[in-house]
Amino acid sequence: MANTARRRFIVLTTASYAVLALAWIFLSDQLLAMFTDVDSMVWLSTAKGVFFVVATAGLFFFALHAVPPADAGGRETVLDSLALGTVHGGQPRWLTYAFTLVITIAMLYVRQSMAVDFGDRPMLILFMFPIILSALFGGVGPGLLATAVAALGVDYFWIPPRYSFRIAASHDVLQWAFLIVNGVAVSVLSGLLRRTLAKAEINRRLLDAVVSGTPDAVFVKDLQGRYQLHNKAVARLVGRPFNTIAGRDDYFLFPEAIARKIIDRDRLIMANGQTQTLEERVTTHDGKEVVFLVTKGPVLGEAGQITGLFGIARDITEREQAQAAIRSSESAMRLAQRLAGVGNWDWDLSTGVHTWSEEIYRIYGCDSALPPAVYPESRQFFTPQSWATMAQAVEKCLSDGGSYECDAEVVRPDGSHRWITARGQASHDAEGKVIRLHGTVQDITERKRTNEDLRFVLNEAGDAIWISDSQGLYTFANPSACKLTGHSLEELRSMHIPDLVHEQCHDELVLHLQRLQTEKFIRREWTLNHKDGRVVSVELTTERMQDGRYMAFGRDLTQEKLTAAALRERERQLVRVMDGSEQGYWEWNLVTNAFDVSARWENMLGYETGESHATVDSWPQLIHPDDFAVTMESIRRHVEGESQNIEVEVRCRTKAGSWRWILSRGRIVERSSDGKPLIMSGTHTDITEHKIFELAQREAATVFTSSYEGIMVVSPEQLITKVNPAFTRITGYSAEEAIGQSPKILSSGLHGAAFYAELWNSVHAHDFWRGEIWDRRKNGEVFAELLSISTVRDAGGVVQHYVGVFSDISQLKAHEAELDRIAHYDPLTGSPNRRLLADRLGQATLRATRNGTSLAVCYLDLDGFKAVNDQYGHPAGDQLLVGITGNLKQVLRAEDTLARLGGDEFVLLLADIASPEECSQILDRVLHAASSPILIEGMQVSVSASIGVCLFPEDDVDADTLLRHSDQAMYLAKEAGKNRYHLFDPESDRKAQKHRQQLDRLRTALEQQEFVLYYQPKVDLVSGEIVGVEALLRWQHPERGLIPPMEFLPHINGSDLEKPVGEWVIRTTLAQSVAWSALGLKVCVSANISANHLLQPDFFEHLRAALASYPHDIASRFELEILETAAIADIDQAVDVLCRCRALGVRFALDDFGTGYSSLTHLRKLPVDILKIDQSFVRAMLDDVEDLGIVEGVIRLAGAFNRQVIAEGVETLEHGGALLRMGCRLAQGYGIARPMPAAQFADWSTRWTHEAAWLTLGRD
Repeated sequence: MANTARRRFIVLTTASYAVLALAWIFLSDQLLAMFTDVDSMVWLSTAKGVFFVVATAGLFFFALHAVPPADAGGRETVLDSLALGTVHGGQPRWLTYAFTLVITIAMLYVRQSMAVDFGDRPMLILFMFPIILSALFGGVGPGLLATAVAALGVDYFWIPPRYSFRIAASHDVLQWAFLIVNGVAVSVLSGLLRRTLAKAEINRRLLDAVVSGTPDAVFVKDLQGRYQLHNKAVARLVGRPFNTIAGRDDYFLFPEAIARKIIDRDRLIMANGQTQTLEERVTTHDGKEVVFLVTKGPVLGEAGQITGLFGIARDITEREQAQAAIRSSESAMRLAQRLAGVGNWDWDLSTGVHTWSEEIYRIYGCDSALPPAVYPESRQFFTPQSWATMAQAVEKCLSDGGSYECDAEVVRPDGSHRWITARGQASHDAEGKVIRLHGTVQDITERKRTNEDLRFVLNEAGDAIWISDSQGLYTFANPSACKLTGHSLEELRSMHIPDLVHEQCHDELVLHLQRLQTEKFIRREWTLNHKDGRVVSVELTTERMQDGRYMAFGRDLTQEKLTAAALRERERQLVRVMDGSEQGYWEWNLVTNAFDVSARWENMLGYETGESHATVDSWPQLIHPDDFAVTMESIRRHVEGESQNIEVEVRCRTKAGSWRWILSRGRIVERSSDGKPLIMSGTHTDITEHKIFELAQREAATVFTSSYEGIMVVSPEQLITKVNPAFTRITGYSAEEAIGQSPKILSSGLHGAAFYAELWNSVHAHDFWRGEIWDRRKNGEVFAELLSISTVRDAGGVVQHYVGVFSDISQLKAHEAELDRIAHYDPLTGSPNRRLLADRLGQATLRATRNGTSLAVCYLDLDGFKAVNDQYGHPAGDQLLVGITGNLKQVLRAEDTLARLGGDEFVLLLADIASPEECSQILDRVLHAASSPILIEGMQVSVSASIGVCLFPEDDVDADTLLRHSDQAMYLAKEAGKNRYHLFDPESDRKAQKHRQQLDRLRTALEQQEFVLYYQPKVDLVSGEIVGVEALLRWQHPERGLIPPMEFLPHINGSDLEKPVGEWVIRTTLAQSVAWSALGLKVCVSANISANHLLQPDFFEHLRAALASYPHDIASRFELEILETAAIADIDQAVDVLCRCRALGVRFALDDFGTGYSSLTHLRKLPVDILKIDQSFVRAMLDDVEDLGIVEGVIRLAGAFNRQVIAEGVETLEHGGALLRMGCRLAQGYGIARPMPAAQFADWSTRWTHEAAWLTLGRD
């Protein structure tokens, strides 16, 4: 087992504990022997046991914290570990203070337990033990605490007078003071010791961290060579476990011979007393060879004597191997460079340092002792031409950071020449900047000479020669080979053998290459592909060389074939040329008169090939009659030798019968020996499109010259190049004056630079611009023109010129202005008319909305204008309108508008009205201006004005509605007395609109049968008889449900809906009466009609027609209640209608009697049968004396006129009793029954008869 610090600490701590425990037992037992009292002995024994347990527990606690780690070496003593454990034990401070208190109090307890009489001696020496332990384990604080507790306890318990903190004797004070001084001294010294140990521990741990963390081996040996200290790197390098090295020497780590050398060297170093750094090559026990770079030196003791050896070793085995490999590689590279004639160089751009290898010195023929030539001084080694190429390559490499390769001719100092291949490559820093160039120089002199000789031989050879690599990729071809197939050498180097051999020979090529594996030469004929697509027949001799490459020698066998093929090809080429040129050809045998034409000749006339059957005899039908004579004359002149050839433009008839222009050219191509013409040949060219183009050009020229619009052509340089006569007529500039000038000579100055910039931007972007522009004539007159500019480009899109076409629109603009005046202004007064008013009104409303101001729309109508027209005539009326217009303009502001709608109606737009008061002030001025006298033919004529006003946006409607509202307000002003203004009320208008909308909805309700009738019974309060029912109108709304009459009847009354609704009520009531009769209910049914409905001319006819639809006795059970009797304007007509209806058997009642001012008049004249007391009087008569008097008066009045009377609004039995007492026995109301649907009336009748509620009234 290794003698580690941990093991030594455990052994020595255990031994110390045994010795101290035995000493304590022996001494404490000797103390017990001094006691004779058994109780005291027992007490002291317990006290010393408690103290022993407390003290040993504390000591064990601190000792366990001081145990060294398992991997600690033997460099720490037990005292070191114990001291470091107390300083850095990791225990909490409160535990140390608790231990101090416990051990001090325990010692006080032991001293108190001693039974032997020691006199007045306090035995202060006992308390130094807890003080020393506390200071040792806790430092200054626990030591001082133990001193204080011990001093206070001794003073209180044992120094006389006892149990008091006062000390009587001076020697006791001296002893007590020495106890305190000793305690303080021990505490301070322990604190200093702990601080020193803490610093030492920090330094030791830092050293341990460095030693343990470094990859270098660190060790310390004693004088005998035993390892006292080592790190894990030592164990890793020698291949031994870490815990087995401490205390062992080098014989344990290395073989004997190696260990002896190491030990001898270590002794020599210790003997010299100096630190040395050296390399040690060692072999471990496992055979591993390791090279160390070791620094060793002596370890000195406190007295300066040598106590051992330290060492720091670094494993440089891999570095040595790499350096050896580099040296070997450099040697091999130098040899390879020398053999290959390649040298390398380096140029550091930051320092300007150049580096050459030895081979470069040899290539350049320089002394290697000289420094390398720097750039550009190295130009001395090159010919001027080569240096120019080299310098250009280097400069390009420096600028773009790439690489270069070039061949150059070197001139050595001895005058000899060498050829080199120079290569270079740039290196960059992190920012991409070129910082270094490096490369090689290769001597290619011999290769170049050989290549030149071989190239001369191969290039001058007449036969074609190809060389390919083992994969069949061509690497060389001489000029004859390139010429044979048409491929360049660069093209062939990207091709393989099968690419050159025709595809029909590929199968044979595979077998041929296999044969070359065994046969030296093979000669045979091959078909090769030419670059232009044709094939070449050659005789090839092929060989496979020893390095696997292929070589072929070829001889052209196709020359004879090509000659014949060339002739055939020439013929085919001629045909292709003719076809490609869109020309047909013809041939005329003058001997046989045969006429042959080509397919193209036939096609251009619309015939299929061979379909035309053209002959000389058919020429008159083929050639246009106007051109036939000219054609024949041209042929004659050529045949007779008067012209070199035939060339004539004729029109030929197509298959479809149309004509096409043909240019026919020809001449005699063959003659007999005596000069007689034999064959004539020629071509036909379709020139129809050309003729059309010529015609178009002539027409364009005619248009340009005769155009009424001015035309100018402007060059891309903005200069006029051509103008037509119209240009001169419009501008006044002749062609000679305009050509060569800028179009700016026409500028009027009315358009800014932005206008022209936008114009030309449009031309450049769209090749066109069109618009109106103001220009200036030569005489200075400004005129308006309509100008269009077009860009003319060639086929490549390049601008050739600009064409401007313009026309003088001055008269048109003047006419347009006149039309605008006529269209937007009143011809009499010059004021805006209705159309312009609409535009300005729209703008004014937008401006008012935007600015947050008001706009007053005023509709003005003259009062009495018609009388002026009638009295003085229309001319005078016109003068009055003109005068009033002038007066109104004088009082209006600049932003206001005065428009005449026609006749004597005007509209004023008063803009930016800040308040109604401002509007009133302006209107007052307007009224005064309108009524101011106008002098007409020596007479003062005046009228007044009525003005209707509406304010926007208070009346937030559209423009048309604003005019309509102001018109309505104007009529109200007239009705109010004229010569005033009236402000339109939007709220009243909204109510009217709502009324109209409600009428529309009610009309729909009538059409869709949404109206229903409810029926309220009328009874005799005396007999209980049901004397009738009143039909009451209700609206069964599809969404809102049942709507009471007060919500919709006010809208119906007085409207055009009043009559159809009344007629519907009458028809429905009659139908219900008949239905009840069928059920046995013979009851009189009454319906309400308005006074307006009653007075309709056709009321009687409609009523009679309705009654005629039912049984004859229906009229006797039908009653009409007249509403709004006060509204009967024509009482005589009403009497007539009532009489005629009564003749039919219909009864009448006056409804709501007593509420109208003319009720007595109506009662006296109208032939009615019943009076109905209004429910408003009946409902309140029990509480209101006046209403009671009215009811009583109506009842008496009915009796006086011999009329029946019925009371409405009977809600309680008390109302019924009061009516009976006043003589009214007929009643209806909620107290009897509420209005009910017709289906419920039969059940109610039964209940009314059985309940007999009216009997109680009779008893009263």
